[in-house]
Amino acid sequence: MASKIQELIDKYGKFENLLPEELKKIDFNELKSFKDEFKHMTSDYLDMIRKLAKENNVILDTRKFRNPDYIIRMGFYREDDTTQERVPFYFAHWYVSMVTLDILTNAVLELSSSLMNYYDHYTNDKSTVNEKKLNFNHFVRTWQDFYGYLINIKKTIYDYYDLYASTCNVIDPHNNEKTYYAFKSLTTPEVNAGAKDLAEFIEAPEINTKKK
Repeated sequence: MASKIQELIDKYGKFENLLPEELKKIDFNELKSFKDEFKHMTSDYLDMIRKLAKENNVILDTRKFRNPDYIIRMGFYREDDTTQERVPFYFAHWYVSMVTLDILTNAVLELSSSLMNYYDHYTNDKSTVNEKKLNFNHFVRTWQDFYGYLINIKKTIYDYYDLYASTCNVIDPHNNEKTYYAFKSLTTPEVNAGAKDLAEFIEAPEINTKKK
């Protein structure tokens, strides 16, 4: 499944580092199809999580996570907590990353329209000097916002998939879903040792999974 994530990261990456004169050659409508791909991907991942939970008799009511208070309670430690339910913990963080990506992918789509609008007005021969200055400033600021959203989308996708993989693995210890970073990491002794330490930390006994 990491290949799907890689494809989505690469697709958003094509909109980075563009020169102004390249904008007319780019089809920003693709951003809508990318957003749709993300929604389909999320639907598939959610179905897989529910399926694994059912097969392993793990209690996980995904509908409850629509409530922000519930997400905070499940996903973050509180002062009086002595244990933490592992499945809701990871699922809560995956859910937050999913909502974040939904917001970011929608924002970058909306910004693309504003970006082209300011660019068109700036390059319009009929625009006055003052109009050109004003639209150029708007264009630069919008481009910075647009580029910032792209960077955040790519970084959040990494977390989104790794949290999905972690959720699946705590539901079913035999699942062995590899995180995205596991696919990309170098196979050096230092990296392997670090990965082992991280795995041992994640498997800490004080974090328990509640089952029926």
